[in-house]
Amino acid sequence: MSQQAGPSEKESDLPETVELVVVLGMLVVLDIGVPTAWQVLDPLQRWLKTFCHIQRSNTGGDSVLRHQLELFLKENNTVWLSMWCGRN
Repeated sequence: MSQQAGPSEKESDLPETVELVVVLGMLVVLDIGVPTAWQVLDPLQRWLKTFCHIQRSNTGGDSVLRHQLELFLKENNTVWLSMWCGRN
């Protein structure tokens, strides 16, 4: 004969399940909320740094190389990263 779990054993598992779901829900909200707030409050800014161009003599003047560096930065990047990494 198999033993069946009584009502007291099933009821004792319910608070653990509810606690697990609440903790999991809080972690999901944090994982979605922090990056969303980060992007809304401090969006990425595109910076384009242009270096002086050098005219090459062997191209015949048809083309000019423009050296550029494209950066995507945030004003408070260190603050946001410390909040994000400090949470984990």
